[in-house]
Amino acid sequence: VVEDGQDVPVLSLTQEKKGIYYTLVINGGRDLDIRDPSGSSVFDKLRSALVDWAVARAFAQEDAWSLVTTEGPQSTRSPDANDWIRALENYQPDFRNMVPQLTSLETALNMAQGRVVSFGVDKSLLYITPPPVSEDIATLNELTLQASQEGIMINVWMVGDPYFLTNQQGQALIDLASATGGEF
Repeated sequence: VVEDGQDVPVLSLTQEKKGIYYTLVINGGRDLDIRDPSGSSVFDKLRSALVDWAVARAFAQEDAWSLVTTEGPQSTRSPDANDWIRALENYQPDFRNMVPQLTSLETALNMAQGRVVSFGVDKSLLYITPPPVSEDIATLNELTLQASQEGIMINVWMVGDPYFLTNQQGQALIDLASATGGEF
């Protein structure tokens, strides 16, 4: 630690997290509508897990919650997790007729970049997506660089065949998480 040009010994150091600017980003597609024998879709199960997580989470005063889908923002910068939960529960897409695209991720990144947050408030996205098509890899790599430069952490949940983890499509998503400090 340097104070007024002089080295000062550190007596203690405490990490303080004031809150999180959290955005759930959903890139819709058929993979999210695959159903089990009871009729529950992959998305139904993911939504249930996310709602349970949000209900059990301890909230900070400066938290802000957003939900961005292929159709656009469903909830933006809500300080109340219950509003975010309601938006997620009310989201009833027709995944079978959706074509996956990067618009939800682009929108969420633009929202996060434009959001000025207090020191100690992290910006984090959870990106739920099927594997990208080969034509989107270059754009996805550009978005990875953009998020990394802006300090926006992106965690990725890929919904799709594990085969994609052995090619460039899955690797682009793994790189997105890794380069931004997130997890795949």
